[in-house]
Amino acid sequence: MILLSLLLAPLVSWSAPPPAPSDLADAGGPYTVAAEGSVRFDASGSSIEACSRVSYEWDVGGDDSIDLGPSSAPASTWIAAGIDGPWSADLVLYVSCTVGGSISYVGKADTELTVENVAPVIDAVEAETSIREGVEAVFSLSFSDVEAADTHTVSWDLGDGVLRTGSSVAQTYEQDGEYTVTVVVADDDGGRDSRVQRVVVDNVAPFIEGEPAATARVDELYSFEPTVVDLGVNDLHTWSADLPPGASLDRATGAISWVPGAADGGEHTLSLTVQDEAGASDSLLWTVQVEGGGDGGSSDGGGGDGGEGDRPWGDGTADPDPWDEAWPIAGEGCRCSAAPSGLLLPLVILRYARFVAEYLRVEGDMDYAQVRQSESKGPRYGEGIAEFFGMGVI
Repeated sequence: MILLSLLLAPLVSWSAPPPAPSDLADAGGPYTVAAEGSVRFDASGSSIEACSRVSYEWDVGGDDSIDLGPSSAPASTWIAAGIDGPWSADLVLYVSCTVGGSISYVGKADTELTVENVAPVIDAVEAETSIREGVEAVFSLSFSDVEAADTHTVSWDLGDGVLRTGSSVAQTYEQDGEYTVTVVVADDDGGRDSRVQRVVVDNVAPFIEGEPAATARVDELYSFEPTVVDLGVNDLHTWSADLPPGASLDRATGAISWVPGAADGGEHTLSLTVQDEAGASDSLLWTVQVEGGGDGGSSDGGGGDGGEGDRPWGDGTADPDPWDEAWPIAGEGCRCSAAPSGLLLPLVILRYARFVAEYLRVEGDMDYAQVRQSESKGPRYGEGIAEFFGMGVI
């Protein structure tokens, strides 16, 4: 029995593995990597001098599952694919060391692994090449993010105090000038990118609205009050005009006032111009026909032939002048001078009788007030005779 024990003792001693060195496994680290990026795990600090064969395995997350290995190389590359940063976990290294033919040791070491968030990146900001005041302009941008799980917000500061959100926004600038546009893209993990862009908004000329009258009358007020439309809501305007003598212009509003005189009859050309402080302008050119100057009578009957100045009758219309109606008796078209001398006196008597009859007919249609009015203007009968014989009939 004693002899058997002595024989077996060396065999038992040889098969029992010695304890693993405490520094057999060294995981290095801690490690940091961006989402969707790669990182190199390095276990080269492990004490493997006594090992005839070595194997390395990595457990990402410390969940007892091997993610990398086994490998005979101390370094391995890991890609943080599909991980939404920020994220952190334990990283565990297992080192298997074989000494001699069959004796193995297993060392374990752990460190920390961090996956960082990746901010979105603005690829381009697009704006219209020509922006005008009062006209809608569209701004848009394109961006990218390697983390598919991220959500994003896009914020715009359009430089005039207006804030908007969205990948594409519309803006109407109320005034021309230079503006600084700032756009920010942010993800739900705090990552952000921004872009600053200068835009120039062009001035738009004002324009005149309104249709002035094409006719005016002597001694009556002619006026025109224009409306100016300007897409630049803060623009200031000045007015100028080319007007007939006696017409006035309100330089603050562009209003025109004019009372044509008797000498202003006929056609006149007027122009009106509005200009903003940037020098842009609009003009309106038109013609006005002034009526009633020298060719129409006055309301008291003292005016020209057959015009508004003829005296009114009972129906409010101008009366047909009896002298005009009777005039063909011995007026235009009369061929009295060509009549034979023996017939001249009867012809004169006949025409005069018709003249008197026409006069009495017209006068008979007048009411009392009209008769008095007629009488106040003189003895028409006598005047008619004088006018008749003044024609050279006899």
